[in-house]
Order: sequence, then structure tokens, then C-alpha cells
Amino acid sequence: MTHEAWDRELDDYLDGRLNAAMRTRFLEHVSGCAECRDALADLDVIVNEAKQLPRTMEPPREVWSQIA
Repeated sequence: MTHEAWDRELDDYLDGRLNAAMRTRFLEHVSGCAECRDALADLDVIVNEAKQLPRTMEPPREVWSQIA
């Protein structure tokens, strides 16, 4: 696979959608590719921070009077 093809697999790897063989091949590529390793680390931080966000947010009460 080309570097660009592996780059497109980053999301599938993070979401656990790669089968065992593809996961192994992906990890082998990442171990030797600083660009993919950095991208994976950045995406991992984003995903983990997003998981910490609240599922719902209530707007402040004063917003409703401004909408009305």
C-alpha cells in the first residue's frame, strides 16, 4: 500500500474497524513512518478529548429571552 492509502486508514484504525491482518500491517507502517505516527498521535488526542465533552448542553436562561 502507498503512504496515502495508509493515511486513509487512520480513522478506521482508531475506530477499531480494521481486521487483525490490516491492523498488524497498519501498525508496521506506522512504526516506520513518522508522518503517520504523528497524525495518529494527534487524532488520538482529539478523540480522547472529544470523549470528555458533555453529551448535552443547556443554554443559559438569558438566551431564550433573546431568541423570543
